[in-house]
Amino acid sequence: MRSRRSIRRIAVVFILAAGVLSACSSLHPATDAPVSYSALALRSDATVSVDQFRGDPVLLTSWATWCTECQAEMPRMEAFWRAHRHDGLHVVAVNLDSVGPGSRNIEAEIQGWGLTMPVWRDQDDRFNVAFGALGVPVSVLLDPGGKVVHIWQGAINPSDEAFTRIVDPVIASREA
Repeated sequence: MRSRRSIRRIAVVFILAAGVLSACSSLHPATDAPVSYSALALRSDATVSVDQFRGDPVLLTSWATWCTECQAEMPRMEAFWRAHRHDGLHVVAVNLDSVGPGSRNIEAEIQGWGLTMPVWRDQDDRFNVAFGALGVPVSVLLDPGGKVVHIWQGAINPSDEAFTRIVDPVIASREA
């Protein structure tokens, strides 16, 4: 049987761990400031940034070759991008393989999914730091001013009504 002191220590460790996890899961801090995030364009290795899209809404979606949820989500995001690219919405697939286990051939995955949307590579875990993201996939919607509107943890389906209720007004705000 454990002593009361031992039980208290366990309780304190548990409470501290819960606090740390709670702080980590509070995604991007609430602020009116535009977010700053940059990565590398997959094919050119040029530095790219959300700043280049100011004036237009942006949907960043993270993925990795080892992510099983991404296998279903990325083709849906490609279809969403194709349907909305003329609406002024930029959809960018952000690859996080450099921060995940066992990278496979990224280019083969992109070709297999038929991705034509821009693909960025985050080699320094900047995505997770910038948006307080935990795991993959995570999708981040930025308004035309570069401010975070919404963050989705886990796979999303762009045809879900809950998703469109959030995204459609942001797309419309560009036109206003």
